Amino acid sequence: MREDPLTQAGRWAALSRVLKGPSWVRHIPLTAPIRPVAHQAKLWFCRAHPRPRAEPSFQSTGSTVTQRPTLRHIVFFSAKDKADIHKIVEGLSLLAQIPHSSFFEVQRNTQSDQLSSEVDVVVYAEFESEEAMEAYKADPIYQQSIDLVRPLRDLRIAADI
Repeated sequence: MREDPLTQAGRWAALSRVLKGPSWVRHIPLTAPIRPVAHQAKLWFCRAHPRPRAEPSFQSTGSTVTQRPTLRHIVFFSAKDKADIHKIVEGLSLLAQIPHSSFFEVQRNTQSDQLSSEVDVVVYAEFESEEAMEAYKADPIYQQSIDLVRPLRDLRIAADI
């Protein structure tokens, strides 16, 4: 026998109030279809509702939650010759003089991960907008850093999130 839709909707409303997780999980519309999901050899039922892309990114810092900047720029570098890593760090450190980032950092990879040792240097920068990142890349110091680092590097992988 089929359950009354209002009773089923009431159960989902009650369940949505007790779920622990991001707000996009707790506020799934009751009209979204139900689909089975296999997780760790158990069968669960979730509402098929994608996470909204416009939701801001948050980071937990202990008991407080802080809003993250609009754009994070992460670049991984590997050196052709391991003896040149310090030169790569120095060349990339020039980028800290460009004023358009709200946070900028260049670090050597500690290489504590035993499965991956390809990355030698990491650049991490935060920007309040895409326009700020474009202005950062248009600065002459950016090109100067490229000219110093490009001949020394083997791999460059960038991600903007």
